[in-house]
Amino acid sequence: MKSLFLIFTIISLFFSSELFGCTCLNSNSIIEDYNEASIIFVGNVISHSDTNGYLFTVQSNYKGELYSVVYVNTGSGGGDCGYPFKIGETYLVFAYEHNLNYYTDICTRTAEYSNSKLNLIFLDNLPQSLETSYVFGNIVYWSNHEQRFSEVTKLIKQRITLISKELTLSAFTDGYGEFLFKDVPLGKYSVKIDYGEGLLLSNAEDDTINLTRNDCYYFPLALILPCTLVISLKDSQNNAVGYDDVETSLIPAAYNQIEDLYFGPNGYISRDGDKIVYDRMPPGKYVLGVNTSYGPSSYSPYPSTYYPNVKDFDNAEVIELTEEKRIVEVEMVLPKLKTYYIKGKIITNNQKPIPKIFISLGSNSDCDQANFVNGGIVGSDGIFELGFVQDVEGWLCFEMMITEELRNKGFNYKSIKPIMIEKNTNIDSLTILIE
Repeated sequence: MKSLFLIFTIISLFFSSELFGCTCLNSNSIIEDYNEASIIFVGNVISHSDTNGYLFTVQSNYKGELYSVVYVNTGSGGGDCGYPFKIGETYLVFAYEHNLNYYTDICTRTAEYSNSKLNLIFLDNLPQSLETSYVFGNIVYWSNHEQRFSEVTKLIKQRITLISKELTLSAFTDGYGEFLFKDVPLGKYSVKIDYGEGLLLSNAEDDTINLTRNDCYYFPLALILPCTLVISLKDSQNNAVGYDDVETSLIPAAYNQIEDLYFGPNGYISRDGDKIVYDRMPPGKYVLGVNTSYGPSSYSPYPSTYYPNVKDFDNAEVIELTEEKRIVEVEMVLPKLKTYYIKGKIITNNQKPIPKIFISLGSNSDCDQANFVNGGIVGSDGIFELGFVQDVEGWLCFEMMITEELRNKGFNYKSIKPIMIEKNTNIDSLTILIE
C-alpha cells in the first residue's frame, strides 16, 4: 500500500516497520495519504469473517460515502501485511477501493483509535491551503531522569510562540500540557517559551522548527533545571586523556544500560580543553562509562571501564546531580593498554605496489560478518600500517577498490584471503603478494 503511520519531530522521521514478517517503507505525508485513501473513518469492529474481512460500525466519517456499517478486507498477517483487528476495539481506518471492495493493511495509517491522536487532529482540522501545516506538541517539566516519561509534569497554560521573518504566532498549552497551531505557513520558525527561572529546553536544537510541507508536525518539548557534569580523564602517568581519545557514556543508574536511555556523544556533550562536559542534564543518578557502549576501539589505548575504574556496571560509583548541586566535577584515572602495530605492503609478482585497497582488522575470517577493529586505505606506494591494542586477536581482511585508471594499467579485481593476526604481537614487514 502507500505508507506507514508517520510522526514528525523537528525533521521527518523515515523508517521501515517490520511486523509479522511484513516490511513497510514510509514516504507519504498525511495529506498525501488522505488524498489517496478511498474512505477514512473511525469505527468499532463488530464481526470477523473467515476470509479476513471485518465489519465496522462507523462512528465518525472523514472521507467517502459510508452507511452506518462498512466491511473492510485485510490479510491474515505475516507476509501479506494484514492488520490485526480485534473485535470490540475502535480504530481509525484508512482504506482503499479495489473491484468495489475496501482493503487496508499495516502499511497504511490504520491504527487503534487511542494511538491516532496526531492523525485525528489533522482530520478534525483539515488545512485550508497546501502551503500550510499543523504543529502539535506538548510541554513537560522533566525534574529527574529517574522519572519515566509518563511521570513527568505536564505544564498547563504555558505560552509558546513561533517566530519567523514574516509573522509571529502564539498558543497556550491546555489542561493536558498540549498545544496546537493550525494552518501555519510553511517556513522556518524560532521557538520561544516563557520558561520559569533557570529552566532550559532539554535539547538545545529544539529552539527552531522547519515546516517544509503540508503535514501535521509533532513537536514535544521538555524543560529541565539543567545540571552539568565535568569529567577530567587522566592516564596512569597523569597525562590528560582528550575528548577524541575515548567514547564516554552517562547512563541513568536506575535503568542499568538500557541502550536508548544513555547520553553518549551527542548534543549533550562538549569539550572544555581536555575536559569532557555534559550539559543540560536533568537531575538524577548516573553511572559514567568509558568505552562501554561499543567497547574500546583499536586506536583508543584505554579499556572498557566504569567510574571510578571498575569493570562491572553494578560495582560503579553513582554520580548524583541535584537541583542543589547542579555542577559536579569528577576525575578518573584510566590505565593505558599496550599498543601494537602491523606494517606491510601489497605488491604484484614484479614488485609493483598495488594501491587503493581497503585493509581492515576484523574479529573473524568472515570479513563480511566480522566486527570491525581498525582499517585504512593502502597508499599509492602499496604500504600500510594498522595499530591495535593488547589482547586484540583478529584477521586482516582486504577489499579491492580498483579504479578505471588502475584497471587500464592492468589491475583487476582479485580476492585476497584473510590473514590471521596473533594478539599482542608487532608485525614489521608483512608482504602480501597478488599474482
